[in-house]
Amino acid sequence: MLKPHTRDDSTATGDSAPETASPERRFALARLTRRKTLFTTALSTQSRWIRIIKIAVAMVVVIAGVAAFDAMRPASTGRSSANPVINGFKPTFGGVGAVIRIRGTSLSDATAVLFGGVASNDVTVISDRTIDVVVPSGAKTGRVGVRHGDTYESVELFTVKPTPVLAAVKPGSGGVKTTVTLTGEHFDVVKSIMFNTQTARTFEVISPTEIVVTVPAGAQTGRISVNTDGGTAVSASAFNIVETPKISQVSPGEAGIGGVVIIKGEHLSAASGVSFGGTPAKSFTVKSATEIEATVPDGAETGSLSVSTAGGTATRPRFKIAAVPVIVELRLPYGGVGSVVAITGSNLLRASSVTFNGVPAFIVSNTNSHQIRVVVPVGATTGPVTVATPGGIAVSSERFAVLSFQP
Repeated sequence: MLKPHTRDDSTATGDSAPETASPERRFALARLTRRKTLFTTALSTQSRWIRIIKIAVAMVVVIAGVAAFDAMRPASTGRSSANPVINGFKPTFGGVGAVIRIRGTSLSDATAVLFGGVASNDVTVISDRTIDVVVPSGAKTGRVGVRHGDTYESVELFTVKPTPVLAAVKPGSGGVKTTVTLTGEHFDVVKSIMFNTQTARTFEVISPTEIVVTVPAGAQTGRISVNTDGGTAVSASAFNIVETPKISQVSPGEAGIGGVVIIKGEHLSAASGVSFGGTPAKSFTVKSATEIEATVPDGAETGSLSVSTAGGTATRPRFKIAAVPVIVELRLPYGGVGSVVAITGSNLLRASSVTFNGVPAFIVSNTNSHQIRVVVPVGATTGPVTVATPGGIAVSSERFAVLSFQP
C-alpha cells in the first residue's frame, strides 16, 4: 500500500516559511527577504543616477563644442544676408539735396539707392532697418530702389519737386516793416522765408516767380532764404538791415511856403525824402545822421511831417503850414523917428520882426492877423517895410518916407 508524500522542511528554498516551520526559521527568512528588497532598490537608484550623470556629461560636451565652433566663426556684422525690402520712406517728396529716411529690412548692405532710376551714392546706414539717403541731382519722380546686386523697389512713388531759385531782391536794404520783392523760380509752395536767422511773419506769394515779404522785427543783416517743398533758395548777397529813423524835434513848429525847417532825430543819414502834409519837399539837406534842413514846398498843407530812409519812415504827427503874410497899407506912409505906424494886411499874427528899410522896429501891438502897430526906429531911412511871420515875409509895395524934423 502506498503512503502519502510529505514535504521535507529541511529542503525548502522558498521565501516564506511553511506554517509548520519554527518561529526562528520564519524570522530568518523574513530578514533575508528585506535585505533582498533593499539591494534591489539600491541597484535601481544607482542605475538612475548613472543615467543622469551620463546625460549631464553629454550636454557639457555639446555646449563645449558649440562654444568652440562660435569662437572659430568671424564676428557678426549685424547685417542680414537676405534681400532688402522697403517698407516705406519719409518724406514722400522733396528736391535735390533733400534727406530721405527709408525703413525696411536688410538695408545695411545697400550699395546705392535709386530715385526714378537715378542713383544716389550718399547713403548713411542707421541700422539694418533704417538708412538715410540724399536725393541726387537729376532725380526723377518714380519708385525708390535699393541696389544690392539686384534692385529692389518700393511700392509707393517718390515725387521730385523742382528746386527754388532766388534771382533778385529789391530793395537790397531796408528796416523793419520794409516791403521787399523777391523774384525767381519755383515759388509754388513756400513754407517759410528767413532774413538771416529771423523768420518773416508776413509774406504773399504773388506767383511762382514772385513773392512780397515784410522785413520782420529783430532781423539782422544777412542773406534771405526761401524754403519750399523742393528745397531752399538763398539770395546771392546779404540784405542790409538799416536802422529805423526817428524824429525828436522840428524847429520851428510851423512855417509857410518856402520856410526853412530844421529836423533833428536819429538814423537820418540815409534820408531819401522829406514831406510836409504828404507833399514832398523839393529841397532838403542831410547835415548829419541827426539833422536835416528842409524847405517847405509849394502846395504843402498842415499835416504830418515825415522823413523816409531805407530803414523806414519817421513821422511827426502835426506840422502847421502858416499862411503867407500880406501888407496892404501903411498908415501913415511917412513919419519921423519915434512915430507910431499902423501896418494893415492879412496873416500878420505872430509877427517875429518888422523892419524899416532893413532897420528893426519895436512892435507896439500884434493882437490880430490884420494889423500891426510899430514905432519908427532910430536909424531908419526911407524904403520898404517888411513883416516876418511863421508864414513868411511880407514886403510893402509902397515906400515909407522917414521925415527929419528940424528943432
